[in-house]
Amino acid sequence: MRHLTALGFEIISPVARSGAIGAIAAAGSAAAADTAHQWPWEGAVQAVFVDALQHHEWLITATADTATKAPGVDVLAIKGNRQLGAEVKGWPSTGYADPRRAAEVKRTQPSTQAGHWFSQALCKAVMLLDSHPGYESLMVLPDFPRYRDLAKRTRTGRRAANIHLVLLAVDGVHHSDSWTP
Repeated sequence: MRHLTALGFEIISPVARSGAIGAIAAAGSAAAADTAHQWPWEGAVQAVFVDALQHHEWLITATADTATKAPGVDVLAIKGNRQLGAEVKGWPSTGYADPRRAAEVKRTQPSTQAGHWFSQALCKAVMLLDSHPGYESLMVLPDFPRYRDLAKRTRTGRRAANIHLVLLAVDGVHHSDSWTP
């Protein structure tokens, strides 16, 4: 666990988290409590997904600290003989999180940026198949129409690669056409 922590993973016991919104504060630095780090920020999506997994009796073995952009798989979990790795993305904001640029508006539209983030998540989900053989590979995204459209347009390729997409709501309700917890 010491080595995983040094690599940027947050080690959590199954009892350490309770309540998705309360877990957001535990997801990283003090910045997680400010408005820039609320739903659908990546750390908040990750916290809600971890709670949903725990509700379905998954044991969370590691999470990456999204507030510091730690490298590695965002969520690793086990349940019986099943193991999963999940790449989590949030929904892009219209403004910058960096306080020095707070008054600026991003030039890239959230829908365009979401397409880039979706592509990054898909690439990482493919790489997970090699870095963690035998693991179920998941992409976890907040449930937005743009992500639903991209999910539909990549369905055949994801199915062929055995990569599952989970669309998640802030209350933990999730939808996937190929994965069940």
